[in-house]
Amino acid sequence: MKTDLRRILRAAGLALMVSAVPGVHAADANTYPNHPIRLVVPFPPGAATDTVARLIAKSMSDNLKQTIVVENKGGAGATIGAAFVAGAKPDGYTLLATTQGVHIFNPAIYADLSYDPLKSFTPVSELVSSSLVFSVRSDSRFKTMKELIAYAKKHPGELSYASAGQGSSLNAAGELLKHYADVDILHVPYRGGNPAMQDFLAGRTTMNSSYYSSIMSYAKSGAARVLAVGSEKRLPLAPDVPTMVELGYPEYNSDTWTGIAGPAGMPPEIVKRLNAAANAALEANRAQLESEGYTVLGGTSEAMRERIGRELTTVTPLLKKLWPAPQSK
Repeated sequence: MKTDLRRILRAAGLALMVSAVPGVHAADANTYPNHPIRLVVPFPPGAATDTVARLIAKSMSDNLKQTIVVENKGGAGATIGAAFVAGAKPDGYTLLATTQGVHIFNPAIYADLSYDPLKSFTPVSELVSSSLVFSVRSDSRFKTMKELIAYAKKHPGELSYASAGQGSSLNAAGELLKHYADVDILHVPYRGGNPAMQDFLAGRTTMNSSYYSSIMSYAKSGAARVLAVGSEKRLPLAPDVPTMVELGYPEYNSDTWTGIAGPAGMPPEIVKRLNAAANAALEANRAQLESEGYTVLGGTSEAMRERIGRELTTVTPLLKKLWPAPQSK
C-alpha cells in the first residue's frame, strides 16, 4: 500500500508540475522585467551603434522600470557579440544592439558565420537609419564628387578611401561607389570609424566613407568637405550636398540601419513589451537623434524581420560579388 501511495503521489506531483509550466511562462511574461536587462553592443565603446544604444537604453530603462546595462562585446566584424546573444537564453534579459552589418553584410564576407542572420534572432524593433557620406579634406583638389570620379577613371588605383574595416557599412558604401561608378579606388580598412577618420584628416587617405553624424562637426568647422550622400534624398542637415542618385547613379543607396534583437524563441508577450518601450524611447529622443543626422525608424518586430529577409535576397548577393571571397573569422 505504501508503495502504491508513493507512486500515486509522485504521479500527481508530476502532473501538477507539467500543468504548471504554462502558468510559469505566463507569469514570467506578466512580471517581465523583474531584474536588469543586458544590451550587448557588438562594437567598441564610442562607435555610432554604441552611442545610439546607450541613448535608447536609458529611455527604455525608464519605461520598463528596470535597469538596462549596455555591454560592449566588439570584434570580428560584430560576430562575437552577435553570436553571444544568439546563444543566450531567450527570456528577454539578453538583447543585441544589432545592425545591418550583423544580418546582411556578414553573410557576404564570412564563410563560417557562427549564427544564422535570420533564424538565430528574434527581431524586436528597428531604431534608426543613418546616411553614409563621402568626404574629402577642405584642402583637397576635388570640389565635387563628379570631379573625383572623373579623376579616378583616368588614374585607376591612385585614390583611396578610409572605412571602419572590411565588411563594415562604410566599406559597403565605398565598394558600391566603385561598382556603380566603375572606378578603381583603394580601400584602406581601419579598426573602427574613429581611427579611419583621424588618418583621413591627417591626409593619409584621399576620401573618407562615414556616417554624416561622424563628419558633421568637421564639415561645420571647415576641416572637411562632404561631396555626396548615399541616401535617396538629401539630408535636412546638409541640404546643399547632392545624393548619388542625383549624380547619375539611380540604384545607389548606402543607408544603413540599427535595431534591437534577441535570441530566437523569445515569448511574443516580452517582444511586444520591448517593442513598445523601444518605440517610446525613439519618440522621446527623436529631436536629438534627428539633430545628429539620424532618421528615426521604429515599427514592429514583424517589419524588422521582413526587412532582414528582403535585404538577404537583394543586398547580400551583390556584396558577395563586390567583396573578396568569403573568409574565416
